[in-house]
Amino acid sequence: KETTDLQSKEAECDRVSQTLTTAKTALEAEIEQKEIKSMKMLNHFYFVLNGLAEKEKAAKLARMGRSEPEEAPAKRVKTRRKTKNTTSTGGADQAEARLAAQQKEIRQQMQLDRDDKPKASDLLQVIARQTDEIAALQAQVDV
Repeated sequence: KETTDLQSKEAECDRVSQTLTTAKTALEAEIEQKEIKSMKMLNHFYFVLNGLAEKEKAAKLARMGRSEPEEAPAKRVKTRRKTKNTTSTGGADQAEARLAAQQKEIRQQMQLDRDDKPKASDLLQVIARQTDEIAALQAQVDV
């Protein structure tokens, strides 16, 4: 009788162990799927944010009447200076100096605008802070 009881308890223990192993495997698979989904979502968020920044940069360039990178106007000015006739008037030099000053001012403004844009890391910090605040509020509600 005791051996039968021991065998039945051993069989039950094996069945519970197998059930727990199956549940653990299913849980690990579910966690892995959630991690993959989170990474895909974060990757998508990064590309959307980066795409918006690129579109904004292109829109600013279009508003300024250019579709080229910042260095291109400076190269054009240098090329024009090299090919300019040596008997040019002072008015052309003044206009060229004003143009160079305006281009420099535009580049500085674009740099300031670029520096003011939120970066992905800044947005992720905000999201983390908000998540912490939500957790703290839920803890207060639970108490």
